[in-house]
Amino acid sequence: MPPGYRAQILVLWGTPINGIAPEFDAGYASNTAAEPARQVGAHHDGHHYFSLPKASNSSDHGLLVLNHEYIDQ
Repeated sequence: MPPGYRAQILVLWGTPINGIAPEFDAGYASNTAAEPARQVGAHHDGHHYFSLPKASNSSDHGLLVLNHEYIDQ
Protein backbone atom coordinates (compact mmCIF):
# COMPACT_ATOMS: atom_id res chain seq x y z
CA MET A 1 0.00 0.00 0.00
CA PRO A 2 1.38 3.46 -0.85
CA PRO A 3 2.60 5.61 2.03
CA GLY A 4 -0.14 7.80 3.47
CA TYR A 5 -2.95 5.40 2.59
CA ARG A 6 -4.74 2.93 4.84
CA ALA A 7 -7.24 0.17 4.29
CA GLN A 8 -10.11 -0.77 6.56
CA ILE A 9 -12.87 -3.35 6.13
CA LEU A 10 -16.21 -1.62 6.46
CA VAL A 11 -18.60 -4.50 6.01
CA LEU A 12 -18.25 -8.20 5.24
CA TRP A 13 -20.40 -10.49 3.11
CA GLY A 14 -23.15 -11.86 5.35
CA THR A 15 -23.18 -8.96 7.82
CA PRO A 16 -26.77 -8.38 9.00
CA ILE A 17 -28.28 -5.15 7.71
CA ASN A 18 -31.01 -5.06 10.35
CA GLY A 19 -31.64 -6.47 13.81
CA ILE A 20 -33.42 -9.56 12.49
CA ALA A 21 -30.88 -11.55 10.47
CA PRO A 22 -28.15 -13.70 12.01
CA GLU A 23 -24.51 -13.51 10.93
CA PHE A 24 -23.60 -15.52 7.82
CA ASP A 25 -22.46 -19.00 8.82
CA ALA A 26 -19.48 -19.54 6.50
CA GLY A 27 -18.28 -22.63 8.36
CA TYR A 28 -21.46 -24.62 8.10
CA ALA A 29 -23.58 -22.72 5.54
CA SER A 30 -26.63 -23.35 7.71
CA ASN A 31 -28.40 -20.08 6.95
CA THR A 32 -31.89 -20.43 5.57
CA ALA A 33 -32.73 -19.23 2.07
CA ALA A 34 -34.52 -16.15 3.47
CA GLU A 35 -31.71 -14.95 5.75
CA PRO A 36 -29.37 -13.60 3.01
CA ALA A 37 -32.11 -11.12 2.03
CA ARG A 38 -31.30 -9.40 5.32
CA GLN A 39 -27.51 -9.64 5.03
CA VAL A 40 -24.92 -7.80 2.96
CA GLY A 41 -24.65 -9.66 -0.32
CA ALA A 42 -21.81 -10.74 -2.54
CA HIS A 43 -20.86 -9.71 -6.07
CA HIS A 44 -20.15 -6.03 -5.43
CA ASP A 45 -19.25 -4.60 -8.78
CA GLY A 46 -19.13 -0.96 -7.88
CA HIS A 47 -19.29 1.60 -5.13
CA HIS A 48 -19.33 5.36 -4.91
CA TYR A 49 -18.77 7.93 -2.16
CA PHE A 50 -21.32 10.75 -2.10
CA SER A 51 -20.01 13.71 -0.14
CA LEU A 52 -22.50 15.42 2.16
CA PRO A 53 -22.29 19.17 2.73
CA LYS A 54 -21.00 20.40 6.05
CA ALA A 55 -20.57 23.90 7.49
CA SER A 56 -16.82 23.77 6.86
CA ASN A 57 -17.33 22.55 3.25
CA SER A 58 -15.21 19.49 3.96
CA SER A 59 -15.85 16.08 2.42
CA ASP A 60 -15.33 13.97 5.54
CA HIS A 61 -19.06 13.22 5.81
CA GLY A 62 -20.89 11.24 3.20
CA LEU A 63 -22.55 8.05 2.06
CA LEU A 64 -20.71 5.03 0.69
CA VAL A 65 -23.07 3.18 -1.64
CA LEU A 66 -22.50 -0.41 -2.84
CA ASN A 67 -23.96 -1.89 -6.00
CA HIS A 68 -24.84 -5.58 -6.35
CA GLU A 69 -25.18 -6.50 -10.01
CA TYR A 70 -26.58 -9.99 -9.55
CA ILE A 71 -27.42 -12.59 -6.91
CA ASP A 72 -26.96 -16.32 -6.44
CA GLN A 73 -30.41 -17.78 -5.94
